[in-house]
Amino acid sequence: RTEKIWKPICIGHPWITVSNAGYYRDMRAIGFRTFNNLIDESFDSIESSADRFQRIIQVIRDLCEQDLDAFIRAAEPICKYNQQHLLELAPKLMAEFSPRFFNFIK
Repeated sequence: RTEKIWKPICIGHPWITVSNAGYYRDMRAIGFRTFNNLIDESFDSIESSADRFQRIIQVIRDLCEQDLDAFIRAAEPICKYNQQHLLELAPKLMAEFSPRFFNFIK
């Protein structure tokens, strides 16, 4: 996970991430909520990067054909929860970063 996910969470935006298979599963495993009740996140289990990317494109197209104001209203509780969860999780993530980074570069 990088700043590319933390920024929308910090500012309370819903997000769709183009990433490796299992990314959404991993985000849920560390306590974040995803938007699986609002969008089809089945792309998260697609192993092929090309196929996963094509499915994400379709999910975004489908979303753009919906009432986006209604989507934002429905996503708001998830976004607020994720903001709070990140605030609570941030000290732990920051404390783990330096040792993990230095181990990585060794």
